[in-house]
Amino acid sequence: MQKEHARRLLEAVRTYQITDLSAIYIADCIVASETIEFADEDVREAVFFLEDDSYRHLDDPKDDWLQTEAGRVLIRLR
Repeated sequence: MQKEHARRLLEAVRTYQITDLSAIYIADCIVASETIEFADEDVREAVFFLEDDSYRHLDDPKDDWLQTEAGRVLIRLR
């Protein structure tokens, strides 16, 4: 998986083009795949960030928490 692919996925999350659950599902599939290789550690971390849905169990998660954090992760991929 190249940086551009990870950027496009994060950008889709950040701009609400896909739902949180869709992003988590896509990332789960990528992580579970035995054939997808990550271009570098930043790409790997970006996918694993999306795959980790533990934020949804916080006492008071902000409605746009994932979108805000996706923007922060996206900055590292530029």
